[in-house]
Amino acid sequence: GNKRVVHIDFHTGLGKYASWKHLLDSPLTPRQQQWLDQYQGSDSYETCNAEGIAYESRGDLGRWCVAHQFSPDYLFLCTEFGAYNEVKILHGLREENRAHLWGDPKSLAAIAAKKRLKQLFCPRSKKWRSAVLNKGMSIVKQAIQGLDA
Repeated sequence: GNKRVVHIDFHTGLGKYASWKHLLDSPLTPRQQQWLDQYQGSDSYETCNAEGIAYESRGDLGRWCVAHQFSPDYLFLCTEFGAYNEVKILHGLREENRAHLWGDPKSLAAIAAKKRLKQLFCPRSKKWRSAVLNKGMSIVKQAIQGLDA
């Protein structure tokens, strides 16, 4: 059929604290761009760009779904909510990876590294969590409105 599919994959980590962007790594059709502009906002998305937060990934779910053409109009949005700066995130990933691969998983250092990593991607701040959940629900509601239109 001629059905539009909008697939939203929520992530946390990259970007300014509690900010968000739809990161796109597949080219948009003119129809998809018009839909995004109307139902999500013209400043809501970013394509792969070395200057921005969008990055080119390989082997990801979005590219696989788009390549399999489950629908004639399949739009994949990787929605990224910012938590901490990239240096802090990379440091936390490296420390957890080192503790996981080379340390004793039951050691205090390994447990602390895993706790720090969780905090980097899901801050304990009630303000951050509330902002991200409220905006995430708003994004979904706007997408549903656009699909119903």
